[in-house]
Amino acid sequence: MICGTSGTFLFGGSNYRDTDWFTITTTDVGDLTWKAVAEFPLLIFIIDDGSGTCTDYTILGRASVAACDTATLTFNVPAGTYYLWIGPSVFSGADCPLDYVAFCDWVSAGPPPCADVLIGDIVLPYAYSGTNCGFVNDWSTTCLGSYDGGEDIIFSFNLLAQTDVIITMDPLGSTWTGIALDDACPLDPVTCIAMSTGSSGIRTIGPVTLAAGTYYIMVDTWPSPTCIPAFDLTITTPPPPMPGETCETAIDIPALPYYDAQSTCTFFDNCAITGSNNRDVIYKLVMTELKNLTVSLCGSAYDTKLAVFADNCCTGAGTEMLYNDDFCGLQSEVSGNFNPGIYYVVVDGYSTACGDYTLNITENLPCIVECPTGGIPEGEPVCGPDYVDNYNGGCNSTPNVFQTINNHDVICGTSGTFLFGGNSYRDTDWYELSVPADGNLSWSGVAEFPLLMFIIDSGSGDCVDYSILTYATAGVCDTLTLSYAVTAGTYWLWIGPSVFTGADCPLDYVAWADGPENPLPDITIGMTPDNPPIVVPLGGQFTYVGTLTNNTVGDLYTDVWIKITHLPSGNFLNWRHWLDVLVVAGMTQSYNIIQMVGTWPPLGEYTLSASCGDYPGVVIDETSFNFTVVAGSGPNADWASRGWGENNIIPTEFALNSSYPNPFNATTAITFELPIASNVSLEIYNLMGQKVATLAEGNKAAGYHSVTWDAANYSSGIYFYKLTAGEKVFTKRMTLIK
Repeated sequence: MICGTSGTFLFGGSNYRDTDWFTITTTDVGDLTWKAVAEFPLLIFIIDDGSGTCTDYTILGRASVAACDTATLTFNVPAGTYYLWIGPSVFSGADCPLDYVAFCDWVSAGPPPCADVLIGDIVLPYAYSGTNCGFVNDWSTTCLGSYDGGEDIIFSFNLLAQTDVIITMDPLGSTWTGIALDDACPLDPVTCIAMSTGSSGIRTIGPVTLAAGTYYIMVDTWPSPTCIPAFDLTITTPPPPMPGETCETAIDIPALPYYDAQSTCTFFDNCAITGSNNRDVIYKLVMTELKNLTVSLCGSAYDTKLAVFADNCCTGAGTEMLYNDDFCGLQSEVSGNFNPGIYYVVVDGYSTACGDYTLNITENLPCIVECPTGGIPEGEPVCGPDYVDNYNGGCNSTPNVFQTINNHDVICGTSGTFLFGGNSYRDTDWYELSVPADGNLSWSGVAEFPLLMFIIDSGSGDCVDYSILTYATAGVCDTLTLSYAVTAGTYWLWIGPSVFTGADCPLDYVAWADGPENPLPDITIGMTPDNPPIVVPLGGQFTYVGTLTNNTVGDLYTDVWIKITHLPSGNFLNWRHWLDVLVVAGMTQSYNIIQMVGTWPPLGEYTLSASCGDYPGVVIDETSFNFTVVAGSGPNADWASRGWGENNIIPTEFALNSSYPNPFNATTAITFELPIASNVSLEIYNLMGQKVATLAEGNKAAGYHSVTWDAANYSSGIYFYKLTAGEKVFTKRMTLIK
């Protein structure tokens, strides 16, 4: 009993109250009572002191009464230290000193019963259905950690002989539950025989071997929810191991390719792999010769993990030959070389996940990627052990270094995986492409390794603010095409293995970029002088080839006009035009032009300019070249020009023109020119050199010819079209994008 004084007072002009704090330490579980009466409006607290530093205390309860009334608090508390607080409930009007009498009492209740359910000598199988709601939180310091903060129920049972048991608790939808097994009660605060916790799902312990004796099972939860409204507890002996349950009962893989579909939820966790302690299924594969295999869980119905152990089964996390999580979404896949020997494939799950899975093991046939004609060698030294990429490692290199490429370049490079300081790395190649206009940017590749590619906006270009626009993976020798609508700017095109092991350097790849270009006008004009530089005497003449190209899919008419300017004086000395020249769709038409020079012009440097469009005011395209007039005497009395629009029916030479459009989806026009009737073959080949289509075959008349290829049933990628006309052979490239 304490007789004290308290009340309210002023300090520095502000109202305060005198609060008295007392401590009491209990040695066992019991009822703690704090009771008081005072000459002032009374407030009392019972407080758990936490660590005793006033930073983590917990108010267990409070009571307030009027002056001269009695306030009482009683709580059942475990052993520990508590604060007993008394003071006015007001900050003014109860001027110090005023008397109070307080009384503290603690009655030991003894430890709570260590077993709520006494099973006695257990007969297996055992089943119980019930709840732990209403059983209070008797034990809050056990091996369950955070999972012993709710109400708990403890089962005790006796084993009369050594027995293998499986303990299963189904919380019937409740979350954040746990169970623990120990041979002492209270359960050990640090370790116990076994435990199982999780945010959802069934909790399972075992199979575990128990000697004869008494054991305790605790069912508990996090502090929230405070209890499990309904659960089912079963204690059984394990059945004989199922195929795939243990290393000894691993499922034999008889031949390749191999397929299996099961659920891991009916198995136990018998194999520890990196980052997982969950139900698993074990397979055994015997290899008699070297093969490159892909082991895939893609298409499974839950979040999987996958591991392959070589020689010995389940030797521990971090000892896997191959391991993967989230290769294809939340599912897993690995690829690599399997030498002759024994391998164990383990199907596992992320965290506590289990579910239906599909396992596919397939052989990757030898893949050879060859550099096509016109391909540009990457130039990087081949990677290998302890390789440092100072060539095109991009943001992975110090300093950052990128390899510049141009639109439509085809790059022939090498990459792969390697060891550096005992750790696994991959060679990543970063290419930099400047895109001059808005449009669609595609980045394609095929490789002798599992392929990963990115299109990246370079941002400021210093590797601190780049943005990954799109990425994807592909298997060995599969063609991958990324496509993204971009604005004009600088972009990084990334290529490398999708794995860090199993694709030993150096392995070949071919990659190509196709991006937007500055748009061509509908018609473009060109002039190529014969035998430059051109020096012509007065009265003489020279020749050049003029071209008109129709960049559209329809026939067009254009006007063509030329002008000749004397550079020293700037005077126009000749001007001529041709109206309504027909240019066939998708064609480049050539004209052999004769330009005559009069006997009277001043000597010196001249510019010959040619324009196309709507004469004279609308110029679609223009071009020019210079020539020099020197002293002399030729047969031409004045300026004259012949050829534009006058010989555009029969070409002057064999030619295979660029397909249009290119890139395309899904049709493109291919045009060619025959100066004479010829036996013609026009064929399409893929990147591997295989013929996939024949578009024209047989005798064709002299003139301009156009053939359309419908590629709707062909896969995206790079293709080559080959024209054979008599003894002439031409080959060009085009890109199909879908």
